[in-house]
Formats: sequence, structure tokens, C-alpha cells
Amino acid sequence: MNLEEIFLKEYEENIDAVFRFCYFKVSDKELAKDLTHEAWSKAWTYLASGREIENIKAFVFKTTRNLIIDQYRKQKTLSLEKMMEDGFSPSFDERGVIEDRADIENAFKVIDELPEESREIILMRHLEGFSVKEIAEVVGDNSNNISVKIHRIIKEIKKSYKYD
Repeated sequence: MNLEEIFLKEYEENIDAVFRFCYFKVSDKELAKDLTHEAWSKAWTYLASGREIENIKAFVFKTTRNLIIDQYRKQKTLSLEKMMEDGFSPSFDERGVIEDRADIENAFKVIDELPEESREIILMRHLEGFSVKEIAEVVGDNSNNISVKIHRIIKEIKKSYKYD
């Protein structure tokens, strides 16, 4: 496979996940589309300039994350509650942190109250299905620290639900 085919394969497999990640963060469909497009464009430009990317998915998510941070600096964003009011209703699978789908709104309230990095980590892990290594690449940390953080975040969520 040539570089373009590899890139297009990654794009097709991950475009929706990148969009969902953006949408969760900015609460605006058009802005999420723009940021998603910009992240993939930056990745292609980087590759086309002759530089190498070891993990395109992680590179695009890290680029997306940085674009969102830049966006936060430009304007105030809406909360997850506003997204839910607008009809956005993602779900977790049964293996995820929250098994009771009837409690999904309460789960999002708990997740929305987490610190920014914790919220990103738990959404990447349990909504997007990222591996610990991929999350580590995106947030710029090592896999061991991410594993510990995931464990602590889940413990905090369970405590909020009084599952302990």
C-alpha cells in the first residue's frame, strides 16, 4: 500500500471517532466538522511533506486535541448538558464503565464534572475504544500513568454512583 492508500484507510476508519471527539469537546456540529477536517488536513500535509507518522490515528487525535485547546482559548464552549438538550445521546457498551443505560444522563453529568484531562481519557477509552498506549500518545504521557489514571477515574465515577 502506498502512503495515500494508508492515509485514506486510516481516514475512513477514524473520521467518525475524530468527529465525535470534537463534538463532545466543542458542542457545535459545524465547528466539530471544521476541526475534524483541519486535523486530517494537517496530518496529510505533514505526511506529504515527507515526514513520517508512526500512528496516524494517535497523531490526528493529538492534533485534534490541540486544535480544540486553541478553540477553547478563542471562545467559551457549551457544556455536555447543552449537547444532550440538543439531542446528542451517545451510549456505552455493556463492558464500559456504566452498564445501566437508564442512568446514562446521570453518567454524563458525573463525567462532565471530571477534570478536563480525566474526561478526555475516560471518553477516549470507553467511548472511542482507544488502547492505553494510544491515549498515552494523544495526551503526551506514558502508558503506566494512563492505566493508573483510568483506574482512579473509574473509581471516582463508581464512588459518585455509590457502587463501592
